[in-house]
Amino acid sequence: MIDLLAQSNPHTRFTILRPRACLAPHDKVFIPRLAQMMHHYGSVLLPRGGDALVDMTYFDNAIHAMWLASQSECDQLPSGRAYNITNGEPRSLRSIVQKLIDELNIHWPDPLGALTRCWILLPAAWERLGTRLPKSLR
Repeated sequence: MIDLLAQSNPHTRFTILRPRACLAPHDKVFIPRLAQMMHHYGSVLLPRGGDALVDMTYFDNAIHAMWLASQSECDQLPSGRAYNITNGEPRSLRSIVQKLIDELNIHWPDPLGALTRCWILLPAAWERLGTRLPKSLR
């Protein structure tokens, strides 16, 4: 669609800016939703176990990109191009959520913590008893 607009309007430059996950003071989207989920459910299910990378864009950087795109130097760029705007600092979603937990001083019980420790210790306990862990549990 943008290609058609660019071709039919050769004297107009079309530039698409795509900021990723904008973050600003008093943000009411990403961080507040995460905080609300953590308070309501006591935890958050993270895609790919929290290993998913997120590159947040601070609002000043998105505004700067808009300003740059409006400058006459950009008139030489091809019309109809799209540009992803990020801070260039990808972080794991787990680290972002952990930072939020730390900043908000959120504490909740870890019911899976004990279960996980038991599961890790189970093979050693079976071996100590002189028995091998059943294949279905390995």
